[in-house]
Amino acid sequence: MPNGQARGASAGSADGPPRDDDARLGAQVWELTLRTVTALLRDFEDDMKAEGFALPWYDVLIQLVHAPQQRLRMQDLADAVVVTRSGLSRLIDRMEKAGLVRREPVPDDARGSYAALTEEGRSTYDRLAVDHHRKIEERFSSRLSNADLRALRRAMRKLGVVVRVPGGPL
Repeated sequence: MPNGQARGASAGSADGPPRDDDARLGAQVWELTLRTVTALLRDFEDDMKAEGFALPWYDVLIQLVHAPQQRLRMQDLADAVVVTRSGLSRLIDRMEKAGLVRREPVPDDARGSYAALTEEGRSTYDRLAVDHHRKIEERFSSRLSNADLRALRRAMRKLGVVVRVPGGPL
């Protein structure tokens, strides 16, 4: 079935529209997903704040650690992080002042720039990642079987909203 095409009722006719209870199921799963992700993000944000760090900063570090040459064009980074495009420039300014990233010009594009990871940014990521990954395991992965995790990954990929940055972690 092509991406974006609606699926018929699982218990009804494959040719007909979804039944009311199927539509309610979709809404319930969406609301549960939203509440779960929001609660987890709050917990992870609180963890980062306790370390004197902000979760959006960590998101940038994740993208850059996994990027080719540990740098990304600003427009690609904006597509990959959970920050608005306008907020990204200010975020990178603050991270640059903190010594975690640096801007580099794009040789063949006078208006373009890269955000590149510094050694300090890499060591900060390495320090934070150990605890963050442990908390992901504790709050998320350990509560699901491997089959659950694979099914969830398949479902998320079917939605087609995952942005893949060249060399990125997803």
